[in-house]
Amino acid sequence: MPANLDTDLLRAFVAVADSASFTRAGERLGRTQAAVSQQVRRLEDTVGKRVFERDTHGVRMTRDGEVLLAYAGAC
Repeated sequence: MPANLDTDLLRAFVAVADSASFTRAGERLGRTQAAVSQQVRRLEDTVGKRVFERDTHGVRMTRDGEVLLAYAGAC
């Protein structure tokens, strides 16, 4: 994992993790659902891991996402 991750990307990630929804995370951050989704995708590209499983029923954090959330909380 890179030593320095973009704080905006981490903020979007934590908002999705807290709300279990890209839409609610966007509302919380004052961004669109699409913008939050793009930020999480960029974060996943940066760390080289999927942090959420997405399906028609919602979003669930992966094991790698749980590790990243612990990392984000420590920063």
